[in-house]
Amino acid sequence: MTDPQLWSAFDSCAATRAESAMIRYELHRLRVTAGRAPGDSSGWDFSLRKIYRSAPLVEGQRIEVSAPELAAELDALRSLPTTFRVRWS
Repeated sequence: MTDPQLWSAFDSCAATRAESAMIRYELHRLRVTAGRAPGDSSGWDFSLRKIYRSAPLVEGQRIEVSAPELAAELDALRSLPTTFRVRWS
């Protein structure tokens, strides 16, 4: 489907019509917070399966050898959250 065809399908279905309009015209109302909100019935949970943090070789060497400061930055990606709560405000 093309984008216009997809939006048309969303708009023609009663179950998706309201949220389709919100995604197109009120995206500023979408809130994303790190972690899950126990007991919060609004919104939905989303989890990243993987944070891509592989580094290319730098001048034929692993990044840990050629640019250790950049390797530390990539390693810091491990501490980023991977679970989020998404909801409309």
